[in-house]
Amino acid sequence: MVRAQDSYPPEADGFDSLFRCHFKVKHMNEYVVYVLFSLKYNRLYIGYSSDLIKRFRFHNNIAKKGFTVKYRPWFVIHVEFFASKKMAMNRETSLKMGQGRKWIRDFVLKKIIDGGIIQGEVAQMVRAQDS
Repeated sequence: MVRAQDSYPPEADGFDSLFRCHFKVKHMNEYVVYVLFSLKYNRLYIGYSSDLIKRFRFHNNIAKKGFTVKYRPWFVIHVEFFASKKMAMNRETSLKMGQGRKWIRDFVLKKIIDGGIIQGEVAQMVRAQDS
């Protein structure tokens, strides 16, 4: 679990990060809010689904038009699990707002860069955009 000072909003229930989750939805009525990152274009995409793997394949391989097609390939950098569709939709909306995107860049991406998962020119580009 993430400490309250690290999460947005504080005490976000259902949080689980890329580093600790298995991407397997345990029940058919469980929903996942996910954040995708395009290393090549330094872009974020935020969405929700009841089937993360199927949705991820859609974004990276199946879709023929739309925002995600332009910025392939995508990597899952963050997921959160919710018991209801409404909760997932509310969290997706909050992450898409300015403060939510700032939290993703300040906490999630920073953790990935600091952990050495994103390196070199891409890490410099992400850091420069945040300055």
